[in-house]
Amino acid sequence: MKPIFLKLAGLNSYIEEESVDFEKLSSRGLFGIFGTTGSGKSTILDAITISLFGTNAIARSTKEFINTDVSHMKLYFKFELNTSSGRCIFEINRSFKRSKSGVINDMARFTKKSINGELIEIREGASDVNEIVVSEIGLKPDDFMKSVVLPQGKFSDFLNMSGKDKRNMLERLLNLGEFGSELSNKVRLKKNKLTKELDVLKGQLSVFNIEEFEKLDQYTLKNAQLKKEEESLQTLIEKLEKEKLEKKELFKKREEFNKVSETLSKLSLEKKDMEVKKDLVLKYEEAIKIYPYKKDLDKLNEDIISVKKSLENKSKEKEKILKSYNENKIKFENIENEKNTELPKLDIEIEKLKENIILEKRTNELEIEIKNLRENYSKINKKREELSIEYEKLNKELFENKSKKESINISKEENYVSSEFRVFINKLYELKTEKLKLENLNKNIIEKEEYSSKALQELEKNLSESGKNLDKMALELENNIKEEIEIKDNIENIKIEISKINEDIVKINSKIPYIKERLENKDLLVKEIKDFKNKKVLGNERLLSYEKEKEILLDKIKMYEEDVNRVRVNNVLEVLSHKLTENNECPLCGNIHHPKVFKKKEDNGIDYKDKLDSLNKELIKLTTKITRLELENESFEKSVAKANHNLKAFEDIDSKVYTKITQDKELKEKVLNSKNEILKNSLKEQAIVEKKIENNRLDKEKYIIENNSFIENRKQLIEVLKETVKDKENNIKLTSDIDKNIDLIFDKNILEYDQKRCVNIFNEIINEKNTIEKKDKFYQKNDKELINIDKLIALNISKIETLKEEINQKTNEIDVAIEKGKGISEIIKINKEKLNKYSYNDSLEKVLKNAINKKTRISEEYNELKQKTENEKELILKTQNVISSLEGNLDIYNEKSVEVKSRLLDLVNKSIFESDNEIEKYLVSEKRVENLKIEIENFENEFRTINQNFLELSKIISGKAEKDFDYISTQNLLESSKKEKEEKIGEMGKISSIIDSINKDKESYIVISNLEKEKNRKYDLVMEIQKLLHGNKFVEYIATKHMKYIVKDASIRLLNITNDRYSLEIDSKGNFIICDNYNGGVKRSTSTLSGGETFMTSLSLALALSSQIQLKGNVNLEFFILDEGFGSLDKDLLDTVMSSLEKLHSDNLSIGIISHVEELKTRVPIALLVNEAAAGIKGSSLQIKIN
Repeated sequence: MKPIFLKLAGLNSYIEEESVDFEKLSSRGLFGIFGTTGSGKSTILDAITISLFGTNAIARSTKEFINTDVSHMKLYFKFELNTSSGRCIFEINRSFKRSKSGVINDMARFTKKSINGELIEIREGASDVNEIVVSEIGLKPDDFMKSVVLPQGKFSDFLNMSGKDKRNMLERLLNLGEFGSELSNKVRLKKNKLTKELDVLKGQLSVFNIEEFEKLDQYTLKNAQLKKEEESLQTLIEKLEKEKLEKKELFKKREEFNKVSETLSKLSLEKKDMEVKKDLVLKYEEAIKIYPYKKDLDKLNEDIISVKKSLENKSKEKEKILKSYNENKIKFENIENEKNTELPKLDIEIEKLKENIILEKRTNELEIEIKNLRENYSKINKKREELSIEYEKLNKELFENKSKKESINISKEENYVSSEFRVFINKLYELKTEKLKLENLNKNIIEKEEYSSKALQELEKNLSESGKNLDKMALELENNIKEEIEIKDNIENIKIEISKINEDIVKINSKIPYIKERLENKDLLVKEIKDFKNKKVLGNERLLSYEKEKEILLDKIKMYEEDVNRVRVNNVLEVLSHKLTENNECPLCGNIHHPKVFKKKEDNGIDYKDKLDSLNKELIKLTTKITRLELENESFEKSVAKANHNLKAFEDIDSKVYTKITQDKELKEKVLNSKNEILKNSLKEQAIVEKKIENNRLDKEKYIIENNSFIENRKQLIEVLKETVKDKENNIKLTSDIDKNIDLIFDKNILEYDQKRCVNIFNEIINEKNTIEKKDKFYQKNDKELINIDKLIALNISKIETLKEEINQKTNEIDVAIEKGKGISEIIKINKEKLNKYSYNDSLEKVLKNAINKKTRISEEYNELKQKTENEKELILKTQNVISSLEGNLDIYNEKSVEVKSRLLDLVNKSIFESDNEIEKYLVSEKRVENLKIEIENFENEFRTINQNFLELSKIISGKAEKDFDYISTQNLLESSKKEKEEKIGEMGKISSIIDSINKDKESYIVISNLEKEKNRKYDLVMEIQKLLHGNKFVEYIATKHMKYIVKDASIRLLNITNDRYSLEIDSKGNFIICDNYNGGVKRSTSTLSGGETFMTSLSLALALSSQIQLKGNVNLEFFILDEGFGSLDKDLLDTVMSSLEKLHSDNLSIGIISHVEELKTRVPIALLVNEAAAGIKGSSLQIKIN
């Protein structure tokens, strides 16, 4: 540890704050603290130890260490220390005050910083600071004081002690008691603990049954047998599970086959309906191919109408543009003639006007120039006259300044004051001012005393009122807290009620949308059923109509079929009649004679076959319509049935249920609003009460602060009153000193000024001082004025010379201006003669502007009309092109229309449709057709899939017996096998538990047995240690070891101090032996040493013991202070001691000595002088002196 800075105030004889800069004090290694006996030298060490350890480290057996003239003692100590985290800086602040029980540490702060100044840790509070200091330094207060303060006389006794006394002292200083009775107690406690533990272990071992450990092999063998049986059962179970899966799969396939068979039957019945739907899709696809041509034809017709209309509009537009073009063409020809005749004349006139304007402008400029020359001539002439006047004035001013300089020199001599008189007056003035200040200060002190007394009385009154206010505030705070608790309880109850109501509303809200949706769905279903019924009625009406048409068509077909048969027979008979010949047998009647041969009647050109084909086509169409209507009616019936079935689910729902539940909700919401309003008011009340409580607490804190402030102010006022008494006494003394100084000055100056003059001067000293100051000011002013006058005189002379040159220059300028004016007047005369040849009514600029405007107007009109006619001509051509284009488009559209119409008719004739109007009947929505296609495709896929499945499943189940499908019996056998297996596993588990339990007990037995052996070994070891510690042998052994280390360290230090002459040893009895190396290494008792030799040997032992004590700590203290009475030593011995100390210090070790011996002051490089306190005036003070 290395001290850096110390501040102390109020400790023993130190009243005011004093400081010690240890960095400066210990900068040369060795330093001294000097002062008279009782001046406060050792108090500096007390300040260090109290700063570090508090009141626990007071070296002297007294509790009265605060100076009686002060109420507080303050300490500040800063030091450096090597720690585990590197070198750190520590600062400790402490404040102590008196109390009824004695002195208390009312403020303590510990600060730890890195060497760079970064904050690491802060601790506050006396106990925390004491604890952290001991932890950081590693030494307790006693050890620290033994290591820092080395009283030499004590260690001289140590040098002459017997071996036993030395060991006892080391045991006390090094706290070796922990190796004596403390260690014996620890061993005894350890022995008792081991005895108890061994008893417990023996008890634990007695619990185990050794016979059970022998049955372990039997249980293991039985468990292995059960394991084999369990594995056999597992093989059987796996086989049965596989068999069960195969039979169950066959059973499922048979069930699936039955379902597929049923589905295939249904699909066969639906196949006819699919054929009708296929026909509809076919007609749609044919219609969709023809429809684009019909659509194109309609579009072409629309385009033809549009083109005709555009053609008519463009023709009208063309006529309008042509008319405007003819009008503008006439205007353009007129302006073109004007341009060709007028513009050349205007160009000539404009050029002449421009030349004349330039000539006129130049003439005007010359006239202005000659005017300026005349004005300039007047100004120059006037300036020459002014310069002449100023020249005379400057000569006069030069004379006046020279006269003024002479008068200032006379005034300067009058205002001179001698330096002796000035010093005399200044000294008297300083003393007079000081005396007046003291008189004013005395008045202020008296006023301060009166004010403080009154303020103290007022504070006592305020303290009484503040105490009453605090009591009142505490009562009010208690009442408000009770009120707050009641309001909070009320709020919690209201919140619970609101929560319950909100839950009810949430439940109702969750029901309302459901009920509302169900009501809406119910209404939709009712409406849907009604729509389906209406559609069905309309469909039935149309179906009846189609049925009637079908009957009529069937009758017609029947009639035409008879006609066709008749025609066919007639044709056959006609052919036969042509083949019949006489005597040849008729194939019909068998006769050979044919008197009546069949003759075919005419059918009036009727083609019965075509008519029949046409009727059959109509019948197919009609049958398709009937089928479609029947399907639609069937669909309507299914939809109605489905809707009626769905409607049954809404029988429990009607509008009354919805009304009731909404009313319940409204009622709950009203109650909720009411409760929320109550809650809102309660919360407002709570906020008001909380505000009151907060205000009460703030007021209470305010009154407490105010009360503390009053108490602190009272203390301060008492201190102020004490200070005023001291200040009054001090003022009286200072006033007396000033009067003595005044008399002394009078005595010195009585020869030059008589006593009366001196007294008058002192009484009027302020006026005298003011007079001297005024004279000094005048003197200084005269000096400045002389400097300024000299500058003015030099300036006047310079200006006079400059004016002479300026007057000559102006005269030359006048001559030049006269010659220039003559030349300009001649040019003006010539120009005016030229301009007089032309005469205009207006100004030349205005005439020029009119000519330019006329030229511009003609050009602009010409260009505008030219552009306009060209644009209209171009527009006419464009319009004609558009008309031609429209006419061409019209021809194209007409041709295209004929072509598309022809193509459409051709497609219709080739199709199954009679006309193009019939196409639109089959142009249903594409989505519907797609749905039909999907339906057909799905049906075909399904039929194909079902059929395929039917064939595949037939192959699988064919040739199988009934037992192949019976998986239930296999399942029963499987379950009984599993049950048997579980029983085996259960039995194995029980045996395994027994085996585990035996193994666990066996392991525990082994562990406890081993632990018992280990404990017995430790018990034997403790018994051996107890025998060794019998008596105080071990402490004596440790003390002897420490003594050897101390003697070895002391011997090295003694050799260093005595230039290798003396070394130190210890004999077998523990006595010190000195070895004189300058006398052949002779060894003798330390009792034969001289005074100086004894001191050096004792000092070496002291330093070695200090190092040994420090080894108990964590850090090196890096300094120590020797508090030794050097007064008993003679001069030669002092030299030896100081030479020894000078050799000891190094960069890492600083040594301080405390003494009142004057001769030592010159031997240390730096000294800290302690000035003795003056009773009732000031405390001890400190001063560093560098030699």
